[in-house]
Amino acid sequence: MTEGTKEIRANRFVLEDENGKKRAELSMLIGGPGLTLYDGDGLPRASLVLIEGTAALHLSDENDKSSIEVSTSKGWSTICLRDKNGKDRINLSMLEDEPSLTMDAKNRPGCIFLGMTKDKSRSPLLVLRDENLESGLVISMAEDEHGAGLSLAGGNGKSGVKLWATPGGGSLIVHDANGTMRALLGVDGDSPGALVLFDEHGKAVWRSPR
Repeated sequence: MTEGTKEIRANRFVLEDENGKKRAELSMLIGGPGLTLYDGDGLPRASLVLIEGTAALHLSDENDKSSIEVSTSKGWSTICLRDKNGKDRINLSMLEDEPSLTMDAKNRPGCIFLGMTKDKSRSPLLVLRDENLESGLVISMAEDEHGAGLSLAGGNGKSGVKLWATPGGGSLIVHDANGTMRALLGVDGDSPGALVLFDEHGKAVWRSPR
């Protein structure tokens, strides 16, 4: 480098410690630049990359398993925490201005999801799933005539009970294993409450009052 030089151009820089071990590397990757920091054993512990419009920061333990990853791109951002087996355990995301939080169980795929409904109301939603991601609990609140709801799902994800509270009343709905409504108990406004039973095809077969 001649005297007075203000600029150095290259596609890879390596920083070594006093023992000649690589401790940092700045280089061009496939799709964009990346910076990696290494510990005293030469293991990568932190990296910052910008690849095809996505920026990501990755921090890991000495086994490169437990880690934290922060990434963002056009329209979304996410923070992901992984356990010692490299499994995603907590994921906090923002997708198109809609936040969500997902937490997975330790030794099985059951999970907790906190986010927003996909309908036009974009209301709060809490979902708890079992290891088969079918049985579970769903709590939602809508800002329109649908009101707030509580849903309990059976082992196949179809059978279950739904409880809804609306501005005009409320209802209790029971579904069979095929997802067909078999019983409805509800109140609407000043009208008397009603109980309706349905057959396996969803056809009303009995009601009270008649």
